[in-house]
Formats: sequence, C-alpha cells, structure tokens
Amino acid sequence: MIAVFGGGLIVFAAGIWAVTSAGGRVFLPERGQVIAGTSQSALDPCRPNGVKTTFESTDEIWIAAIFTKGVPPGDEVVVEYGLDGVSLGTASLQAGAEGLECYYEVDAVVGAQPGTYRITVTLGSAVLADGSFTVR
Repeated sequence: MIAVFGGGLIVFAAGIWAVTSAGGRVFLPERGQVIAGTSQSALDPCRPNGVKTTFESTDEIWIAAIFTKGVPPGDEVVVEYGLDGVSLGTASLQAGAEGLECYYEVDAVVGAQPGTYRITVTLGSAVLADGSFTVR
C-alpha cells in the first residue's frame, strides 16, 4: 500500500509470514496486538525488537500483527491503515496452505509524518489484531 503525506511518500508493503501451529510458537501476551519496534527480529519477524509506542520521524519502524486466532488456509484478512483517525487505505492478505497467525511489514517505515497511526486486521467482521503508535 502506498500513502502520500504532504509531498512525501511512505510505503507500507504488506508481507505475509505464515506460521503453522506445529511451529511451536506461543503468542499469548501479544495476541490481538499490532506491535511496532525499532528493528526486525531475524528469529521471528512477527515480533519486532525494541518495541515501543512513540517514534521520531527519522526512526525506522518495523510493524507486525499477531492475530487473536489462526486464519484458515485460503481465507483472506484485511489490513487497514489509518493516520489521526483518517483511513489511509487497506491491503488484503490471503492465508497460504499452512494458514496464517501473524503478518509483518517486509520493509521498515521510514520518514513517517507526525501523528498517530492505527492498524487493524480483520477477518470478515472479526478483529484479529489492532494497535497504534505515534510519530512525533
């Protein structure tokens, strides 16, 4: 998804990372949350390092969402991006053959304009993950 802010360009490239239930991952504390951090974890891209809720516009922001429940193979989730209460658009992600328990952005967000960003992931009418972070 591409969002234009006052002449600047920010790209939210929605990437899919399928996690199988046999993978031994337990996301209990983070289930249902969108998490933002300062770097991507090489061991688990769905759990950014340096998690925080406030960033500077010069920071790299790595975003991930851990769902409240797994998404069955073939089902589609919708990721909605917002800034200060205004929708920036949506992206659809289809679960692969192993299903989907989280998603992460494949690239860092850099140069974000100040404001509060909210990301919500839904499957039909069910909210699977929701969260926000602020850029100042």
